[in-house]
Amino acid sequence: MTIPSAHPAWARRAGASLLCLLGAAVAANAQTRVLFVGDSFTHGKYAPVRNYNAAAVTDENYGLPATSPRYESLASEPGPWGGIPGIFKKFTDEAGLTYEVHLEAISAKSLQYHYTNALSVIAQPNWQQVVLQELSTRPLPASRGGDRPTFYGAVANLEQAIHAANPATQVYLYQTWARADLTYPSGAPYAGLPIDSMTQDLHVGYARAAALDGRLAGVAPAGDAWLRAIQANVAQRNPYAPVASQLDRWA
Repeated sequence: MTIPSAHPAWARRAGASLLCLLGAAVAANAQTRVLFVGDSFTHGKYAPVRNYNAAAVTDENYGLPATSPRYESLASEPGPWGGIPGIFKKFTDEAGLTYEVHLEAISAKSLQYHYTNALSVIAQPNWQQVVLQELSTRPLPASRGGDRPTFYGAVANLEQAIHAANPATQVYLYQTWARADLTYPSGAPYAGLPIDSMTQDLHVGYARAAALDGRLAGVAPAGDAWLRAIQANVAQRNPYAPVASQLDRWA
């Protein structure tokens, strides 16, 4: 498989963690329709990840008019988008799994925003699996700029809407990774702490959301995989103090 060269480590770990979780109960020849819902942590903010394998997935927001609340296009982020769904699709193809992959992703938009504006896409009965990714800060404690009650409420609202359309749909959460810009600069919410601290807070926030809602199928711990690459000295811990021999996934 050819993973976008700008982000080989995190892309492999993110895609592999999703494949292990979502593909575990799928028969090799069964057709599975999966929808990814999120923001740029799902669609990929930068090239080449943003448009990776876009031809093999369906970008539900591509081509919508600028007046639509689901409009995706920014001059700096041209679509159609592939991102994590595109990488996931490539993994499923190589694993011999038959997946039809869609994404409903808008930069800097929360799950509550998607609940308000995109239920016509999300709450369809023909999804076998739906993956929900929240804004990168909302699952954090309030003391670090998060809003966990709103996050938990949005997860519950979406889960209920999805299962009202199809009780058999598997709903997963996608745990994002820590942000360097919220950790290393002076005055940032996690200033003076290692990148591990924000990762742990994200892990706790997503795990709590899953525990509160007994109808979720699980959490894809992409953020934990991201941290593992750092702890194994494969990837750079701090983009403001780069190590030449380690992979830069922050670009």
